Amino acid sequence: DVDLPEGAFAGSLAQALEQMPEIVVEHLGQHADVEHPFVALNTAHIEDGAFIYVPRGKKIEQTLHLLFVATAGDEASVSYPRNLIVAEQSSELTVVESYAGFTGDRYLTCPVTEIVGGANSVVDHYRLGEESLDGYHLATLKIHLERDANFFTHSVNHGGAIVRNDIQAYLGGEGIHCTLNGLYLGRGKQLVDHHMWVDHAQPNCHSYELFKGILEDSSRA
Repeated sequence: DVDLPEGAFAGSLAQALEQMPEIVVEHLGQHADVEHPFVALNTAHIEDGAFIYVPRGKKIEQTLHLLFVATAGDEASVSYPRNLIVAEQSSELTVVESYAGFTGDRYLTCPVTEIVGGANSVVDHYRLGEESLDGYHLATLKIHLERDANFFTHSVNHGGAIVRNDIQAYLGGEGIHCTLNGLYLGRGKQLVDHHMWVDHAQPNCHSYELFKGILEDSSRA
């Protein structure tokens, strides 16, 4: 429940496909590579997720929070959230992407998030992983940035039996600043992996990566 500037959208991806299909289709599936097996799996099962759109020169003042809660009954479940965030030229937003589950539930969450930062845009992105310690989380974050864009992502993970986060950033114009930060806390027999790939496709760009972790028991990362 937020006050959005004129022309902005924050809500269901399926709803956005009905209301503004030209914007969604222009970017959906255009940045996350389906040659990646988990992206292909998610793409094959697209039904819904979140869509955020900020028009040129606009700013969403309030922080947007996307919350995905996985549940399982007698049998394990699987879900494929698909998220698309588009910040047009000189726009700004802050978004928190959270994944959670209940103790003892067994499930697989396989999300894909595509973020597009237009020229001179500012995107602050936070990602919080609080999955059940019996749950599995295989995620892809694909970032596409244009000239003079400023992008920051901060990831915190302390849940999940097996967690893999693939973070891929494409710097497609000069003057870009891209920051990828992360903190992971592992215990028991958890496996928490982060795979990062930054493509400096144009000169005079800056990228910064800092990931730190604390591992207890037989956990690995």
